[in-house]
Amino acid sequence: GYIASWLVKLLLERGYTVKGTVRNPDDPKNAHLKALDGAAERLVLCKADLLDYDAICAAVEGCHGVFHTASPVTDDPEQMVEPAVRGTEYVINAAADAGTVRRVVFTSSIGAVTMDPNRGPDVVVDESCWSDLEFCKKTKVSNPTRLCSIPFGFCSTSEVFVYLYFLNLQKSLLVASIQNRQNIP
Repeated sequence: GYIASWLVKLLLERGYTVKGTVRNPDDPKNAHLKALDGAAERLVLCKADLLDYDAICAAVEGCHGVFHTASPVTDDPEQMVEPAVRGTEYVINAAADAGTVRRVVFTSSIGAVTMDPNRGPDVVVDESCWSDLEFCKKTKVSNPTRLCSIPFGFCSTSEVFVYLYFLNLQKSLLVASIQNRQNIP
């Protein structure tokens, strides 16, 4: 994805060895990653599916940090919630069980903050803002030309899961969720 590609580029530029997960490491759509400076020496693309716990464990093995940027994408929110939450759970468990991971960064979606009919258009959206889950469930917007064309309430559900899960996790990891501050039209 877009964010993951930029993370790979920036980490390689800073001299890090990067292990990334992709559905098929040999797919030509990964050529842009393999062409990055330092990729030949320090980039490993691992075949993994977000719902394959063993593949996630293999990819995380030996890592000191994990950026979780993957999420299933479909027009049916019912098909997104379960895989998004389970995939996040697998990533967190794999990071905790690896024994080497010190930090996990979980990237959020703009959908986690935009769907709130009670927020004014001039409000700067930041980490204190959340989509209204009930509004998302009720509206089921389907116009593909609109920013909120999919009811994205699952994003906040998945993000809340991360925090609740860490409260019960008996291993020490630092978790951070990233949501860019921005004015949303």
